Amino acid sequence: MLPGISMTELLIILGILLLLFGSHKVSQMARSLGRGLGEVRRAKEEIKEEIGINQLQEARKELEEQIGVGQLRRVKEEMLDEVKQTVGRLTDDENRLSHKDTKSQR
Repeated sequence: MLPGISMTELLIILGILLLLFGSHKVSQMARSLGRGLGEVRRAKEEIKEEIGINQLQEARKELEEQIGVGQLRRVKEEMLDEVKQTVGRLTDDENRLSHKDTKSQR
């Protein structure tokens, strides 16, 4: 339950509150306290999310600047083009060799 407060102490405090304010007023105060705590909890989570999102966006921008994402994309595309050309040449060479083999077997 609450740290440092036993069940007996909690019942005594509740009894005193009932005597001072009455059951209707105590229930209103408890409801208001619950709503307030809920709002504080939601606001705290929103702040955590906002801070986390902003930090991630800033870190991403810094990394992109440091490694030069645009330059990496260009290099990647150039390498892919070279690989495609090499595979095309190898396929052509393989086709020529297999064609020669079929001619020599005849």
